[in-house]
Amino acid sequence: MAGLAETFKKGIILEDIYGYQDIEPCFDDNEFSKVQVNQIDFTKENDAMFFGREFLTREDFKNDILIYAINRVFRFKFLKFTTKVIVAQCIDPKCDWRVTAHRIGDSDEYEVKKAKLDHICNVNT
Repeated sequence: MAGLAETFKKGIILEDIYGYQDIEPCFDDNEFSKVQVNQIDFTKENDAMFFGREFLTREDFKNDILIYAINRVFRFKFLKFTTKVIVAQCIDPKCDWRVTAHRIGDSDEYEVKKAKLDHICNVNT
């Protein structure tokens, strides 16, 4: 049993198993500890989309509308995604679903100015 324990302590050399060396790591694992990942809530609890809804940032609007679409099982595209205006529209050209958000003054916040939320398209579109 002692011999087996010694074997485990030595580890496995990939070159011996596969006949070639592993590639060098592409990322420094310590670098990722510095990155702050947004906390995204994928529940339906706060995914309502409506006229006048405000978002702290453009990225918040983007994330929330993506979650909104996932929860309601439909696809959309951004027709416009600028620093002043964001327009999301259903991918079906026959469907009227569309949400438009405008930047509030010089702040980073955005507000939904237009929202036509009724889908007339097929889920498979």
